[in-house]
Amino acid sequence: MRAAGDALELSATGRSMSITRDITATVTEEGSVTVPARILGDLLARGSSPLATLGSDGLNLE
Repeated sequence: MRAAGDALELSATGRSMSITRDITATVTEEGSVTVPARILGDLLARGSSPLATLGSDGLNLE
């Protein structure tokens, strides 16, 4: 996951394929983080709201 400019880039890889998707976002601080698929899937499945706030304390995703 990478936030830059006005986009959030989501990337996933597997043994034989990879996928990347850019999503329009309001980015207040640019950066990137690796998120386990299980956690990202749980976040996406939790709500139908298009609004989400993600942050990091430097080591952990909040």
